[in-house]
Amino acid sequence: MIRFYSEKALRQLLNTGIVYTLRARPRRTGLARVASRSGIVGIAYIRLVSVVDLSRPDSLKPYLAYSGFNSIGEWVREYRRLNGNVDKAFLYEVRLVKPA
Repeated sequence: MIRFYSEKALRQLLNTGIVYTLRARPRRTGLARVASRSGIVGIAYIRLVSVVDLSRPDSLKPYLAYSGFNSIGEWVREYRRLNGNVDKAFLYEVRLVKPA
């Protein structure tokens, strides 16, 4: 299961079927249930894209359009709000296979 605590990222996934998300720890890839604070919202395919050094966040630029955020700074601030002041992040592509 992959949980979304960021409303912007969750909205991106549900509205377009794809989101790029940053995670503090590595996670399993492949099919997984997708959850929000209110419960299961669907099934998605998860793929690791890369490991990112957030002290040099420009590498996120190609993924910004499908992150749900308006800027790389906003995306990194949200990541740090949820995970603390950590510079290492795992970038995943999440594709919605079946909405709930």
